[in-house]
Amino acid sequence: MDALKKLSNVLDTMCIWIMSACLLVMTVCLIFLIFGRNLFNISFASMEEISRFTLVWVTFFGACVAYKRNEHMAFDFLIVRMPQGVQRVVRIIRELILLALVFIMIYYGVELVHANLGQISLQAMIPVGYVYVVFPITGAVMFVHGLSHLICQAGGVEEPVMEKVLVD
Repeated sequence: MDALKKLSNVLDTMCIWIMSACLLVMTVCLIFLIFGRNLFNISFASMEEISRFTLVWVTFFGACVAYKRNEHMAFDFLIVRMPQGVQRVVRIIRELILLALVFIMIYYGVELVHANLGQISLQAMIPVGYVYVVFPITGAVMFVHGLSHLICQAGGVEEPVMEKVLVD
């Protein structure tokens, strides 16, 4: 269990770094777009497409970080009114359902990547499969986080909401 928890923490830190790098790339692209259009009357279409692709990556890696910390929006007003034992069972069922959905995301994400590796984006001229590779990657990360949550719930241990921050 400790190894899975450590792996989950390492993956969480990696997600934060990847998300930060994508935000930096997106910001630089948008600055070029704004100054290019307003000052030089030049449109960098490839920059616009890259900023859209990085927004997708930021969204999915951000979802991984939120899932790790149990910060996704949830309707738990019914669960908190239940007895502790029932709450634990409901949370275990929730994690099992989420693991199944994440597995589906991984499976179809791999198919999506394979189907689009030959397709080239119009402006940035990169294979679209590289953009879609975020689905199986973040799905695998969420699967590890979900297993960690499930083991903690099954063992009766409540995982802290903010267990890991960027700096140790």
